[in-house]
Amino acid sequence: MKKSIFIKNMIEKYHIPPSSLEKIIIKYLWWNSKNLFLQEDISFIYEIEEDVKKLTHWYPLAYILWQAEFYGLSFFVDENTLIPRIDTEVLVRSVLDYCWEKKTKFFLFDIGTWTWCIPLSLNFYSPEFFKNTIGIDISANALKIAKKNKENLVKNKKISFLLLDFHYLESIIQEIDYKNKNLIFTANLPYIKNWDEALEKNVEVYEPQAALFWGKDTGFEMYEDLIKKLIVIKKEKKIKNIDLFIEIWYNQAECSKSFLEEKKLSYRQIFDTNKILRTLFIKI
Repeated sequence: MKKSIFIKNMIEKYHIPPSSLEKIIIKYLWWNSKNLFLQEDISFIYEIEEDVKKLTHWYPLAYILWQAEFYGLSFFVDENTLIPRIDTEVLVRSVLDYCWEKKTKFFLFDIGTWTWCIPLSLNFYSPEFFKNTIGIDISANALKIAKKNKENLVKNKKISFLLLDFHYLESIIQEIDYKNKNLIFTANLPYIKNWDEALEKNVEVYEPQAALFWGKDTGFEMYEDLIKKLIVIKKEKKIKNIDLFIEIWYNQAECSKSFLEEKKLSYRQIFDTNKILRTLFIKI
């Protein structure tokens, strides 16, 4: 069977977009997919078909490719990590805009780091604004992926990873004098109410549930815990400024507003291109 016919039949048989098939082919060839038709050996085509079959069962293409594009950069991913998405680019852009506005240096903390797409993107595009960067996560496997992405994208020695629950943030803060420093915290914590029906099937089935679901009522509960923790840390450690940027779920405008106003915190809502609220900038 000619390779071109084999590929055509594969697309028709499994009803997948040609662009997805092309990306899978490139994964195996590591060069332009046109070279597929110049090879004599077709054994790896059957391996390609096995990957294509995964797509028909909602398996994420990014996990097949071990790669996801985010903010113009390529991140290594596997089943231990969330797949970076364009929604989170709103948060990164907001932090960069804020840094350019203030034109000062910050200590950057990323909470729940996974692939580390947020702090690595920030350090890649504007390293001059970040004196030091620390990422924490409760998943040792996710931190391995984060370190791999750091090696590929940013060689800065002032970037470190810690296996830590944010409820123990004091253990980091107390080691360094932050009294007169400016701190930026970024977080993309689990914010989806348990088994939200709006979640896409491939996300629900294959991506780490520990990174997705939290809370029976609103899904905003973990952010409430983080914000309370930062309020206490700022007061006890007499920190000058703590700026917090978080990504929230599409339906959390009211519950987040209610909580932040109850805590008398200044905040700004940031919307995506579809005018959906996805990022909050909070002054602690």
